[in-house]
Amino acid sequence: MYKEIKNNVSVYIQNISEHKLIKDKLLGLVNECQSNPMEDVSNTDWSESNIERKYWDCFYPMIEPYLKNLCLQINKKRFDIVNYWFQQYETNSKHDWHIHFDNLTKEEKAYGYSAIYYLELPENVGTEFLNCSRLEYQEGDLVVFPTFLPHRSPINLTNNRKTSIVFNFK
Repeated sequence: MYKEIKNNVSVYIQNISEHKLIKDKLLGLVNECQSNPMEDVSNTDWSESNIERKYWDCFYPMIEPYLKNLCLQINKKRFDIVNYWFQQYETNSKHDWHIHFDNLTKEEKAYGYSAIYYLELPENVGTEFLNCSRLEYQEGDLVVFPTFLPHRSPINLTNNRKTSIVFNFK
């Protein structure tokens, strides 16, 4: 499903049907991964280098068909994953407004997309986009948007953890 949020800027939201089958395994692999807090994010492997990310080896084969389908819908023949990481948000944690533009090369910026997969998602803690009405998400959704689009993870005011797997691709 596409949701146009600004003139000619769309967000793609797809529920991953395999989510319930793989959620516990992915959470276990995420929790085993070397990670640290970052600013107001409770836990992430964003700044870790040269570590094994077993969750990605489990996650990627599941979402690859969805990404291939998205590429067909936007008239692209292929895609390349640029980078990936996970983030966890405990009570009162958040990630302020940011873009994923800075970590891409000039070529990647022109064709770059970011994606967020909600492995755990408390109510009303889904990604918000600058100057856009709140979108509705559910656990197991894959959200894809242009890397230049400002977004944030709002403060988690629940007692439940939010966990997402995030990646950029071109």
